[in-house]
Amino acid sequence: VVDLVRERFDLYYVGLFLVDQSGDWAGKPSRWVVLRAGTGDAGRALLRSGHKLEIGGSSMIGWCVAHKPPRGALDVGTEAVRFGNPLLPETRSELALPLVSRGEAIGALSIQSSHAAAFGEQDIAVFQTMADQLANAICNADLYEQAQETQERAEAASRAKSTFLANMSHELRTPLNAILGFARLIAREPALPASVQENVGIITRSGEHLYALINQVLDLSKIEAGQATLDPTDMDLHRLLDDVEE
Repeated sequence: VVDLVRERFDLYYVGLFLVDQSGDWAGKPSRWVVLRAGTGDAGRALLRSGHKLEIGGSSMIGWCVAHKPPRGALDVGTEAVRFGNPLLPETRSELALPLVSRGEAIGALSIQSSHAAAFGEQDIAVFQTMADQLANAICNADLYEQAQETQERAEAASRAKSTFLANMSHELRTPLNAILGFARLIAREPALPASVQENVGIITRSGEHLYALINQVLDLSKIEAGQATLDPTDMDLHRLLDDVEE
């Protein structure tokens, strides 16, 4: 963006500052705006040095972020409002344009020209409109990134849940197979009283029902993982109705 603006409007320098969100301010607003992009060798040198300005301080950028209207210096050689930068010796005019989105100043755009009185009221209006669009684009990009991170966390949580359910289902099936196996062995005893046979039958049917539920949990895990497969099988309708009745 800064390179395009500089080339399109034949400017000397363009810099983009954003409010510093990296520190822990204990719930308080940040005190600094940090340079995030700058044109030319000066911009690269300022980026390497971690150039930042105090919000509400004596700089034009800090002032416009704190108060939100744009601020200009049309002749930096005579106006005390603007402090010179040794890396930008040819600056003669500068505009500090706040980046405001949803009523909040998220940063500022520094536009500098090598000509005195380079910016009229119409120029300022055009640049401020451009800055407003840029602020909205930056905020939308941040919101998209946050949404992506939220989605990734949700997907990771879903995968963890599916893995947990699959592991637990396998762990539950192991003792359940033992219960069903011994219940079927007991049912084969010829001398069992009728009441015991009935109870063993209830244990077997309940165990098989629980086994089916566990398999359904595994099927749900496969569906969530996109690995579901069709497994057609016969069913005993009379047996199902008996189970429902019991």
